[in-house]
Amino acid sequence: MKFFGNSIIYLLTPVLCMVLCGCIKRFQPPTDNQIVDDIPQQFITPDSSDQPIFPSELDYWWRQFDDPLLSSLIEQGLEDNYSLQALRARLLQSLAVARQREADRYPEIFAQLAQTADFNEDRADTYTLFAGFKLSWELDIWQRLADEARAAVLDAAARQEETEDAALLLSSEIGATYFRIIAQNTQLSLLNQQIATNQKTLEVLRLRFSLGNSSLLDVYQQQEQLIATQSGLPIVNAELVGLINRCAVLLGQVPRHDYITEADQLPPLPPLPALGIPSRLLLDRADLRRVRNRLLAAGYRIDVAKADQLPRIGLDVQAGVRDSGLRADGLFLSLLADILMPVFDAGRREAEVARTQSVYDELRAEFQQGFISAVEEVQTALWQEQYQRELIDIKEDQLKAARDALRESQRGYLQGINDYLPVLTALFSTQRLERELVALRRDLLLIRITLYQALGSTTYLTSFEDAHQSDSPPGNAPHTNTIPTGSTTS
Repeated sequence: MKFFGNSIIYLLTPVLCMVLCGCIKRFQPPTDNQIVDDIPQQFITPDSSDQPIFPSELDYWWRQFDDPLLSSLIEQGLEDNYSLQALRARLLQSLAVARQREADRYPEIFAQLAQTADFNEDRADTYTLFAGFKLSWELDIWQRLADEARAAVLDAAARQEETEDAALLLSSEIGATYFRIIAQNTQLSLLNQQIATNQKTLEVLRLRFSLGNSSLLDVYQQQEQLIATQSGLPIVNAELVGLINRCAVLLGQVPRHDYITEADQLPPLPPLPALGIPSRLLLDRADLRRVRNRLLAAGYRIDVAKADQLPRIGLDVQAGVRDSGLRADGLFLSLLADILMPVFDAGRREAEVARTQSVYDELRAEFQQGFISAVEEVQTALWQEQYQRELIDIKEDQLKAARDALRESQRGYLQGINDYLPVLTALFSTQRLERELVALRRDLLLIRITLYQALGSTTYLTSFEDAHQSDSPPGNAPHTNTIPTGSTTS
């Protein structure tokens, strides 16, 4: 009868496991189109008809400017910036956790050496020595440990993408700071030229005044123009020092007021990159890949929470040699299998399922918002660049007209046709437009950097596949093309 009862238990256990497995709806990541409701076929740009349809390739975006110093500064920053080093350390932590979760799926084996003593009054004391191995293993029937390992790998992949995104932001800030420094150098050079021009004009007016050909008011007006131009030097120098110090910090250095570059000519704008199609942003932008990996991890953790409501089956094995001192028992083998099933937890496990589902829904909404924001950033940068070009063209025409007016007013003044006020007005307008154009051309370069950043140029700081050497379950790659959606609650 006892044998019959044990046999029934042995037969029913696998049947029960198969029935319970069939009741669990497993997490299945769907495609991108199933989570993003509306993926446009192309960007709405100033010239959409000529938009290339092949994917954008913008790795190492700074090489588009063909500036060795810019490339050197950015590569130095990617190597030495302390904030980026901290993120790399966090990535290594996540990879270590992923290896731990993967190791949880396999048995633990311990070498064991033990001695027990039994003291008796009526007979001789006995000592028992045991030497052998102990194995502990949780049978992962419900894939709880496997799903936890998958989630941990995806957490590490998300951390990798966070590091890549931070590297892109850092490279963009270094590039923008570099161009601002060049623009300030240009402003300094331009101010010095304008000061020299104003000084020379003032000397001519003083000479004319001494000869009785100009009024004292003309001299005072030109002197005020000279001083106003000179007042720009401290402002430009202060901004330049701040930019140089900021660049040093981005490079992981203590600011020492060293000149980053003495160049005073902004580089030409490279051709527009191939934009590709909006859906490429799902693969090209590290911030979107980061959210997607977190989303996948959250989906697997819903399955973990569900599996935690089911029985756990464990296996403990001891094997070795035992010697009691009086006699040798030889080989020893002990096998223990146990089933641990939750009976009452006041709803804690059910609440955990609800919590993980809410985390999943939160990340799903975050991903959709991130995608439409990414499309907005690309399109806004494209239109801003177009209008910035138009503004520069208009300002160049305005500068040409101001120079013509200056030349004509100077001729009229020398011939006695007009007083000095038209000359002063045209001179002020010309010099202001010259400085304004420097800032506009600088801003055009900064808009292009914003476009590169919006398109998701990747720096490939580290290779996730190289860093993560352990075997991952299928579908765990950080650049997967599938995204979970919808409720996974059975």
